Amino acid sequence: MKLPELDDDELKQVPVLAAGARLHQGGTYLDLMDDPRDEFTATGNIVADGDHAYVPKARVPYEIWNRLRGEAKP
Repeated sequence: MKLPELDDDELKQVPVLAAGARLHQGGTYLDLMDDPRDEFTATGNIVADGDHAYVPKARVPYEIWNRLRGEAKP
């Protein structure tokens, strides 16, 4: 997975959930493996695995979140 829209300092601010972690019901996430990267609201039965790279919106600065979603850099 490559994220050319982010520099090294910004990448450090993008936490990817570890395999086996349960997503918080009602939380907003992106899957970095998806194309396009659309945000979604988690249900209570989603668990991170090796086929996904889930990022919680609550833990990412909004400028970085917007660029992960494909919005232009402010």
